[in-house]
Amino acid sequence: MNSNDIEMIIPNHVGIILDGNRRWAKKKGMDTKMKKSTKIWLWIALVLCVCTTGLNLSEGRWLSVAIAFVFVDSQTRSLRGYTDELSGLFDRKYMNYCLERIHATQEKDIYGIMMDVNCFKEINDTYGHAEGDRAIQEIGHVLSGALVANSVAIRMSGDEFMVLICHGSEELLDKTCAAIEQRVQHYNATAPAGSFQLSFSTGVAKYEGGSVEKFLVELDQRMYAEKRAFHAARDGHAAPEQGSAPSI
Repeated sequence: MNSNDIEMIIPNHVGIILDGNRRWAKKKGMDTKMKKSTKIWLWIALVLCVCTTGLNLSEGRWLSVAIAFVFVDSQTRSLRGYTDELSGLFDRKYMNYCLERIHATQEKDIYGIMMDVNCFKEINDTYGHAEGDRAIQEIGHVLSGALVANSVAIRMSGDEFMVLICHGSEELLDKTCAAIEQRVQHYNATAPAGSFQLSFSTGVAKYEGGSVEKFLVELDQRMYAEKRAFHAARDGHAAPEQGSAPSI
């Protein structure tokens, strides 16, 4: 994850605390409800601040810093609940949260890139599951390094991934696809001899409002059209008609 994720929809109240502005959070369509544990930490901080009024400035300042570190640690632990451990990207639970907020706000400038790793089963079968896990980790590095402003990378399931771009444009979409392709090519060119190679079948689409299910179906159909074309080309058959997804 990187700092761009903060501008995307952030679960619960994490972004509110970091930004310090509840109205900003509501404008972004974020959940402004605090967890019970957060309220407890805030009350503890308030009591300690009152208790430190008799201390000199230096002592009070260091105590405030300590409180801040404890609070940030608490929020970091909360955010980990939305993170895929293997890839280091956000998980499907976070994707569902984002899509719920997108549907609620009907934000129109949302672009999606859905990706399926080509021949992932062959990576596991040929090189072993440890190398399959490493492939997922490498994909996490590829996607997180290709993000533009206001975008987030997600591992949806096994070998399926998603990039959501908020406040996006065709230009940002093309820039992100090009960055992903460049980073995949760099990995393949620098991978040890005899190691696995990476490639994706990809579907792209813009959210036009209404049901997010329609948005997901469009992404899925375009991705699998390219997947069929990939296998047809590899097997020497005529490629079926594809969607408008770029090849990565």
